[in-house]
Amino acid sequence: MIKKARIIVCTAMLCLCAGTAKADALLDLVRQLNTFKPQAINAPGYYDSTLVVTYNETFAVAKKNMMNMKINRDSICQTLQKAYDDLKAKGYNPIKAGFYYLTNCFDRYKTKYSAPAAMYTDTSAGLMKYKKFEEGNKEFIYKLTPYGEGWFCQNAATGYYIGTGNGDNWYSEMITCTEEADHTQLFTQMEEEGEFFVADDIDRLTSRCLYQASNLNETGSIFNWSQTVDAVGSDLRGYNHWSLTPVPAETLKALGIDEVIVVPEDSVAHIDAHWMSLGTSITWYNDNVSSAFTKGYQTRVREVLPFKRFTNKGVNGGVLESAIGQVSHADYYTIEHGINDWGHSTPVGTIDDYKNNTQNGTFAANYRRLIDAIYKANPKAMIVLCTPRKGYGFGTYLPANCDDPKEGIYLHEYADIIREIAAYESLPVADFFSLCGGQKNLANLSIDRALHPNDAGYQLMADVLIPALKKVLLHPIINPATSEDDGE
Repeated sequence: MIKKARIIVCTAMLCLCAGTAKADALLDLVRQLNTFKPQAINAPGYYDSTLVVTYNETFAVAKKNMMNMKINRDSICQTLQKAYDDLKAKGYNPIKAGFYYLTNCFDRYKTKYSAPAAMYTDTSAGLMKYKKFEEGNKEFIYKLTPYGEGWFCQNAATGYYIGTGNGDNWYSEMITCTEEADHTQLFTQMEEEGEFFVADDIDRLTSRCLYQASNLNETGSIFNWSQTVDAVGSDLRGYNHWSLTPVPAETLKALGIDEVIVVPEDSVAHIDAHWMSLGTSITWYNDNVSSAFTKGYQTRVREVLPFKRFTNKGVNGGVLESAIGQVSHADYYTIEHGINDWGHSTPVGTIDDYKNNTQNGTFAANYRRLIDAIYKANPKAMIVLCTPRKGYGFGTYLPANCDDPKEGIYLHEYADIIREIAAYESLPVADFFSLCGGQKNLANLSIDRALHPNDAGYQLMADVLIPALKKVLLHPIINPATSEDDGE
């Protein structure tokens, strides 16, 4: 009896070992696939949603029964392996022609603002920008059309296309938007489902990223920075990846979007003219936005008066004389100078210095040289003169009070001579000096104390410049009076 009992025990142990051996394949497969969690999303860059559902259901059954010795474990293992193989064999959903939301994958942005950042076209600046995504907003919808190895991406709200970098550097270039389909976008699938590295046919190696992403600003610019091989820290995870989400047909219908995107009447393309903005750092800052403000006065002007082309010739720290060498051909010119000439104590001069072209180095004489340079570049130029915005302090650069003199010269003297020159030449004036703040409120209108405007300060400047530009704007809709006069 003792021997028989030993035999029975040994047989039972052998069966258990055999069962465990058979279980190894299923256990190993479940453990191997435990971190593979495909999503059933019908969008480019994701696995086929039908196959994902089948796989997930099969995996759930396998995981539930991985320690169950009473079922056909080989069959479950083979079924799970086939579901996985089918998924991988078909691969990711390809990009197809159609309308998509283009959103960023930056994890920290989505956490902070409860929505991803989305790319839109800032036609007034000619640049691609980002802000918080809103479903059903045409600004974030793009029509993708295949061309060569890439895609033309046209914005549904403006009709503009995603362009390329605005320089010749690849790295750290701001991404442009263009009226014409000049550049295709190249979408490279990343390891993460539904995420793409986006480059273009010129800057093939660098992806679009959120500018200054580490600051977690809600709005900002899109620029070229990282490559696919670059390691990105967890704090920036996804800031250089993008997702394409198909826009539902009912949304397109509700927004009136069809296969042909109509460029709106109030788009930048509507004013077929070139505006050149000459000025100081106050002007220069429009293309060098900091975290202290969102946009300069020129961008705000172009949101109302949408010039097709804009050139910023502001000089950081520049005086009036520095603008003379900046002049090239344009249709419309604005001149914002005086504050730095006050800071440098440039002699003001008289209207006779202007009239007689004395070239004696005074502010008035230099203004004559600048006006002559503009008319030489374009004899039919339309010009608006701007009096200097008041300022004070900025360390010891300016007097502590904007109404005090510096080395015997008052800021209002520069404003006065500009008005005299404008009257002599019959040119309109944007009177920043009188209408854009004074000693009592300049600090609240500036990013510093108190020279450079903040958003409120720049908006005041735009509100003053717009009506002055309208006085010379030749346009049948925005300013029909000048167009009718011009035609007579």
